[in-house]
Amino acid sequence: MMHHGPNIYAQPKCTCSCGRYCTGESNVRIEFQNKGDSPENIGLTANYPAKVIPLHLEELGGVVVRKQSYLCAVGHVDIALSMDCCSSTCCLGDLGFVRQKLIGSGIAFITAGGTVLEKTLGDGEKLLVDQESLVGWQDTVQLGLKTYAGCLGCISICAGGESCFLASLTGPGRIYITSMSFSKWHRTLNPPLPNGK
Repeated sequence: MMHHGPNIYAQPKCTCSCGRYCTGESNVRIEFQNKGDSPENIGLTANYPAKVIPLHLEELGGVVVRKQSYLCAVGHVDIALSMDCCSSTCCLGDLGFVRQKLIGSGIAFITAGGTVLEKTLGDGEKLLVDQESLVGWQDTVQLGLKTYAGCLGCISICAGGESCFLASLTGPGRIYITSMSFSKWHRTLNPPLPNGK
């Protein structure tokens, strides 16, 4: 929280949610309530330089997001588990086995650094995305993997700094892509030292 009006009060609420706990969120959330008669403002910020993306869940349905990209919500929003049981995408993908799935009828806010691309894929339309750049996608979108540059992928991995696989997203549904993920931003600020020092 960065700022709020004088009639806003914070109340801690224990959620006891397995979905929150397994995806890196606290089971204690802070609920801000306006106890005044007129509208008030509240300012919330991300933990790193990032843009805030509103997700209108009543329109979108469920949205699967990268762990720890959830910021806050207005109205009814729950963090559920999205478990990836596909051995290729959970073991070779950048997103892991457990992801956050935002469900409800309210507005959820997620964070992403750099430039954020929001794209709606048509039915059967495919897009290949660097896995590190993928922030979220509607649960109607199918996630898969594709090898990078075919058999020449080994050269691009060893000499070009690219990953082994790209995320393959197949519509219909909306996807969110960032040009500066948290891990990329962290590597930029804290590059590895020569000779491991």
